[in-house]
Amino acid sequence: MTREAESTLPISVVIMCFNRRKFLVQSVNSVLQQTLSRDKYEILVTKNFEDNDIDLFLSQNGIFSILEEDVNIGTMIVNAISRARGEYISFLDDDDIFYPDKLSTIFKAITSIPGLVYYHNAFDTIDSDSLKIDDYRHRHPRSQIILREGNTHTTLRTVKPLSGDINMSSITVRRDLLTKYAQHIKNIDGLQDVFIFYLSVLSGGELLLDSLVTTGYRIHTSESHGDLEDFENYSSGIRNVLKKYLKSYEILMTIRDNTLTDLRYEYLTNKCRYELMLPHREGILTIKELFYLLLHLGNAEGLGNQFFLIVLSFMHAVMPGRISDFYIHMKMRLDSSKYSRQTGVST
Repeated sequence: MTREAESTLPISVVIMCFNRRKFLVQSVNSVLQQTLSRDKYEILVTKNFEDNDIDLFLSQNGIFSILEEDVNIGTMIVNAISRARGEYISFLDDDDIFYPDKLSTIFKAITSIPGLVYYHNAFDTIDSDSLKIDDYRHRHPRSQIILREGNTHTTLRTVKPLSGDINMSSITVRRDLLTKYAQHIKNIDGLQDVFIFYLSVLSGGELLLDSLVTTGYRIHTSESHGDLEDFENYSSGIRNVLKKYLKSYEILMTIRDNTLTDLRYEYLTNKCRYELMLPHREGILTIKELFYLLLHLGNAEGLGNQFFLIVLSFMHAVMPGRISDFYIHMKMRLDSSKYSRQTGVST
């Protein structure tokens, strides 16, 4: 019997692993230790490397493993979805963990809300040793929020300030939505969490933001967080990430003829950030686009910070080297102070 012919399940957990091996077994174990019965979910691991010890561990625990070549993150997602049997896909990054009640909580949600398209749970921020870190960056809902089809702008204004559009390890989404947009997803290089969130919003289905903390989101040295010890590595790393983000926004904006104002504003804001990381003026951001950002400040997530970003971008057009140096050093200091170790608290 082929995998496609097997019966469906409520949930498929897709663990994505690109190059990193350090935390993978711990991530998988966190899914194996769920309170939800194993007959209600499956685990798929998609990775771009072979490892005898890890591969044996996956096989012994009945985990479906997918070996990829050098492909982008979008292709990894689409290939995994094509093999998944779950009605809903719950994502987990290879360096994050699920808490024991994660899947049982999701199961309750998807069985009680038939029209649910997108589920997002609150998360702890943890360090390399799985110790909880004080997180001054991310806010979460105080109680469960269910958003039904209606005003898209209101939905975005509700979800984004509460971190409901970020962290793949907090996202569960209907598989048929991902299948519908597979050709678009296949082309993205990053920003997959925000990309899937916007697809869910555009679908018109119901979204649920859960206040329950059922995921550990790990912060450690990586490309996505930047190398805070070295100016050049930090700036080049952030630039690479922003380039991937911009490409994903551009793909996302082709899905709908009348681009959402919120989406366009978010895209142009990231163009601002990318331009400010350059010691020269590349022209990726036009003066007209800067004025658009200024005239639509009501779409900004933080008014003061956004105004400051726009002013810096105008100044960058005149003296790019000095402004870029100032911006990168300021950003490094801010990133260094976003998280502080909370000793004695384990997850």
